[in-house]
Amino acid sequence: MRRKIKTNFLAEKFLRWKAKYFFKGEPISFSKTLREAQKVLIFLPHKVESFSSAANHLPAISEIFYDSKIFLLMPFEGGGFLSSFGSFEIIRIDVQDLKWLSLPKDKFVQRIQGYNFDISLDLDLEKNFLNAYLSLLSGSKLRIGVNKDKEEPFYNLKLAISESGLFQDESYDSLVQILRNLKSGHQED
Repeated sequence: MRRKIKTNFLAEKFLRWKAKYFFKGEPISFSKTLREAQKVLIFLPHKVESFSSAANHLPAISEIFYDSKIFLLMPFEGGGFLSSFGSFEIIRIDVQDLKWLSLPKDKFVQRIQGYNFDISLDLDLEKNFLNAYLSLLSGSKLRIGVNKDKEEPFYNLKLAISESGLFQDESYDSLVQILRNLKSGHQED
């Protein structure tokens, strides 16, 4: 059984405030970035109950990023799930990759930044500070999350999808369709 990674409340509040007021991202073209991405980092959900639904949508997401190398950040060991991820490179985050406040260690952040991701996509439909914070630290030009927390300053594109946890598959279907629409946007960017 895996242990849930819980971030220190005060550290989370401070880092949200710091990102909101001191991090200034550069303007980007969403469609162009989606079309030209070479490396995509996908954050999988932390809850095992949501994991399989997100994993079932990975083939549709990989069709959108067919020219890109896709990396999956696994929030836990994954066990039997790993056999179905043959075409993806797996990055694991474990408890030993975290500091005492449950924030990522510098060594892990440098490893993530070393990949030079163009896009990070958070598939966790629930609030997940660690995914959001790693998305910012990854250095990705385009950081996509779902609209689970209106105050989340770490993404530069938040997609509004179903807020009901009862319809995960429909939420992921909507996410895939929105990404397709954004990618096929105006071609003269």
